[in-house]
Amino acid sequence: TPDYISPDVLRAHEDGQGVHGTECDWWSLGVVIWEMLFGSAPFYARTAMETYRLILDHVQRRVNSARDGWARRHRNS
Repeated sequence: TPDYISPDVLRAHEDGQGVHGTECDWWSLGVVIWEMLFGSAPFYARTAMETYRLILDHVQRRVNSARDGWARRHRNS
């Protein structure tokens, strides 16, 4: 189902390469644990396409946040 698909799987299908590893299983397990703890999927949306967008946007925000945090920590070095 769309709620459990990892960003790696989405990108692999987007690129047409279809290559992803076992880390996708860990992503899905994390989503299941989140759902058990909080009662809803972390990226729930009304349509599958919106769910996919939320998953991919979440990953991009984390990458940007990590990069910006690194830049702030090393700015005065």
